[in-house]
Amino acid sequence: MRSALAGDQDNYKKLLMDLRPWLTAYFSKRLNGHEAEDLAQETLLSLHNKRHTYDLDQPFGPWISAVARYKLIDHLRVLQKKNEITFDESYQGTHPSNEGAFNDHNDLRYFMRCLSAEQAHMVDLVKLQEFSIKEAATKTGHTVSSVKVIIHRSIKKMAATAKKGKNLICL
Repeated sequence: MRSALAGDQDNYKKLLMDLRPWLTAYFSKRLNGHEAEDLAQETLLSLHNKRHTYDLDQPFGPWISAVARYKLIDHLRVLQKKNEITFDESYQGTHPSNEGAFNDHNDLRYFMRCLSAEQAHMVDLVKLQEFSIKEAATKTGHTVSSVKVIIHRSIKKMAATAKKGKNLICL
């Protein structure tokens, strides 16, 4: 990076090429394949745009690691906002098959039909029966971390299903 900032274009290209596999691996451990590739590319672009902020007296590794971490955090915040499901307490919607009035729990149970048995059980425990994440982990033998992942993926899947329309099209 030091020689790149000094104007050595060949070293700068080599730096970017050397960073790409590391960034892709970093993001692949945390995201889906195409998202990891996209985020690696965004991070390289950010590096290019913000290279003037790098302090030559500091090691490069922690600096680029911080850039990657902040890119990941920003990406996850966008995903969370995009995939949030909220239930309006006053909503008196109808079942997609027009079988009558529904409440929030029934709406949730309707979309839970797209989940695996394990996912549905976890959503039922945490979201409907209001067990804490820790209680659900203890009850099911999962780790707290895996319960969080299962809930997150389940909500994401139900949100994608809900966006498809009135008919239950499981994704």
